[in-house]
Amino acid sequence: MPVDFALVEETRAWIQAAASDLRSAEILLQDDTYLAPQSAFHTQQAAEKCFKEFLTWNSKAFRKTHNLVRLGKHV
Repeated sequence: MPVDFALVEETRAWIQAAASDLRSAEILLQDDTYLAPQSAFHTQQAAEKCFKEFLTWNSKAFRKTHNLVRLGKHV
């Protein structure tokens, strides 16, 4: 099966974006526990991007959404 380089790049972009959100969440918690809500937001964003990475890699179409439950229904 030939490698779909566009699919690889799109999937990699989702992974990198998720890693960036997760790193942001870690930094916010290290800086001040008062920033826990902002850290939780970035953690949710990372989870969302991981869902989108999985769906992209498996060629599953999904609509633009931030709702993890809706994304999970595509799995």
